[in-house]
Amino acid sequence: MNSSDNKIHEIHEFSTGIEFEQRGNSWVSTGFTGRYMNSTMGEIPKVVERSIANEEFALVEGSSTEKPAIIARILGSGDDIWSVIAVVTRGRDEVGRSAAFHRYFLCRGDHKLRVILAWWEQNNRPTFNPLDKQDEGSPHIFEGEVPKLPDLEQILPLFKVQTKPQEEQRLSSSSQSAQEAVLTWGVPGQSGETRVIKEGIFPLSEEPLSTPESQNVEEYSLFQQLSPIVLESNVQYDLYTINVLAISKRNSCKNGLPVCWAFDVEALVKPERFQVIKPASQKARDGINRAIAAGSRVVRNAVNIDEAALKSALRSLANSSQVKPESVETIVNGLNNKDVTREYWHSLFNAQGIDRAIKEKIYSPQIVRLMTLRALVIPETLPEFLQWLNIQKGSNVDGNQRVSLELQKKIQPLFPKEQIGAGITYLLPSLLGGKISVDGLCWLLAKSGGDTIWAYGRNQFINNIKYDLQLIYNYYSKPIVGLFDESTLKCKAEVWRSLINRWQGIRGGYKKCEKYRPLAQLFERFKEYDLAGYFYQVSDGVVKKDLFDEIPKAQNRPSPVIYGLGIEREVTLEDILIDLVNSIVNFFNQDVDMKLVFVIPVSLLILGSGWFIGSKTWQYVYANEAEKFLCEKSGGGENCPVIVLNGKTHYSFNEIKQVIPKVVNQVVEQQKKILTPEPTQSPGLNRSGQSSEQQDIEGKVIGELIQILGDKTLKYEDLNSTDKIEEAVKTQWVIAVYNYQLKSKIEQKISTQKSNKEECFLQIFGFCLQKNIKTEETYSLEAKLTNDINEKIKPESKDKTTKTGSKVKS
Repeated sequence: MNSSDNKIHEIHEFSTGIEFEQRGNSWVSTGFTGRYMNSTMGEIPKVVERSIANEEFALVEGSSTEKPAIIARILGSGDDIWSVIAVVTRGRDEVGRSAAFHRYFLCRGDHKLRVILAWWEQNNRPTFNPLDKQDEGSPHIFEGEVPKLPDLEQILPLFKVQTKPQEEQRLSSSSQSAQEAVLTWGVPGQSGETRVIKEGIFPLSEEPLSTPESQNVEEYSLFQQLSPIVLESNVQYDLYTINVLAISKRNSCKNGLPVCWAFDVEALVKPERFQVIKPASQKARDGINRAIAAGSRVVRNAVNIDEAALKSALRSLANSSQVKPESVETIVNGLNNKDVTREYWHSLFNAQGIDRAIKEKIYSPQIVRLMTLRALVIPETLPEFLQWLNIQKGSNVDGNQRVSLELQKKIQPLFPKEQIGAGITYLLPSLLGGKISVDGLCWLLAKSGGDTIWAYGRNQFINNIKYDLQLIYNYYSKPIVGLFDESTLKCKAEVWRSLINRWQGIRGGYKKCEKYRPLAQLFERFKEYDLAGYFYQVSDGVVKKDLFDEIPKAQNRPSPVIYGLGIEREVTLEDILIDLVNSIVNFFNQDVDMKLVFVIPVSLLILGSGWFIGSKTWQYVYANEAEKFLCEKSGGGENCPVIVLNGKTHYSFNEIKQVIPKVVNQVVEQQKKILTPEPTQSPGLNRSGQSSEQQDIEGKVIGELIQILGDKTLKYEDLNSTDKIEEAVKTQWVIAVYNYQLKSKIEQKISTQKSNKEECFLQIFGFCLQKNIKTEETYSLEAKLTNDINEKIKPESKDKTTKTGSKVKS
């Protein structure tokens, strides 16, 4: 840096452009022109212009004082680096209102702030003055001596009198009590002169400051903090000292900011974008610390952020239906800038009123466009965008949707696909969490004439889900070793945890997981029938008939198995009635000339809900409707006779489960006695032989029972099963027993008869004065069925008894 001390330097300048009136040797402003004035340059360097536009030299309105404030920055990179100093003073307009006016001095090259300071001091420290005319192409030439950099070792003791900004104070330990000390340092330009200051010393930690080494560690830690060093306002510093502090902090903390400092300022618009700040007063210092704490929550390293350009691009895209490619390019460049964080983008959109629009449900073309852009720029806000649009099923595209679609269509060729696709990953958790609707997601991902910009991500959305379902099946299809590796999933892990934990139960048919029903509905709308079937099976345990019929077409197999999960079709009322008709028609074709169709009472069929005829639920289907349906199916026409069971004359399935096993057991015991009478039993007959013979008898009895009931498809073991019995099986038994009742002319369900037992009707002191014959109520079916089975077996039993008896005698 010292090699350039005696070179010739060109120093350019320009000032805030104003209209003014000259009043003697002074002036008053009559308004800003929007252009720069008194410039020695034909064109202001772009990097300098953007920095000014981004308010990096700006004071808070109304904070300028009579005393000049100095703001310095090194801007640019590579061959386009400029050192810039702004001198800010307060002026007045024609009615006496004050305003801040800037006069900028700049020199090409890195670390030329010392050069500008030296020229400025040697030229009586010029400030803003519209009367001080400058000619374009005539920069100031400086050949004077440039002061050397102050010795850092002499400057370090200054930091003992500093306290950390409020945000960083929370991260460190409490300060110790102030101590008295005498600090000395050389002041450039005043060789040999020392300055003595008596101040409070505030260590940066609770460690004792006992040795120079420990002091250096503490002092340098202040350079390493990310936030700016805010100096004490009542300690005097010269500009060269401030400059070297900023250089040292820039080299130490690596916060990405260039050398930049402010001197004697009341309030800065963006104080977080500085390395060192010297406030004009203690009140200013307190305010600057508060502003730094607030600003650092959004962004610390904003040196590479052209905030003004980003704001301008957002306003341009929001306020016009015409899309300027350069505005989209600015947004994309911001997305590619790692320093533009998610929080920073949120602050930009909120500055345009987005947070208020969401809270107060404000809809306007400008807000709709901003919400659309926000969903693209900040992908995790895509579900919130859908929720805000409030898309309803079956409704036409409304004005808000139309405005959004128009913008999407125009910016789609200019926007990176990976950025668009980033929002897709947030949709599934939001759908299952109820934050967005199936209708909204259909609108977003549907491929139709009004495609959204996100529609191209539909395949990615579907394929990610398929990939994860295959992983889940693979995990359970082999011996389980360890926990499921959630890191291998494409979708967010929390989406599938319920499915993973219950998958075996769902596959076994004894568990369901209703949270996945929205996915089933979504894929049904997308005509992704395999996935729709899978998720209906997961959520409901069955799949609707119409959807089920589509799945084999996609799989080309009669019994669909999707990602290891068997798909069961829902049993509808129509299915039950058709089975009923077929069973009865088959029965009458065998045994009865007159065709009758029987309707099962609602009380028997309905053990749950979910059977439908059209859109009408089974609970609201009456006998006359069932009659009409059955007659149409059986071809009975207008004269079709229908008998409606009422529960008083027929047996329910639960009653059948009691009666028929009892009948079977009675007949088996009776047949055993017939086949093996007491006098002929051999003492040597082993128990295994008895057991085998009893099984033969029971099998024969059950066979005769099924034949008598007239339905060869009946399975006796259903009556003794503890598992859940399907409704179709229950219906089958009820119909078969009722048919038997008709053929056997069993008119009464329950019969009363006298028993051989007596019961005391009147008893006194233990003596029975009056007795009655005890009566018993029995099911009429029990006696009749027992007798019929015995009659069917009787001839064979007699024959076998004869043969057995002859063998015993021999």
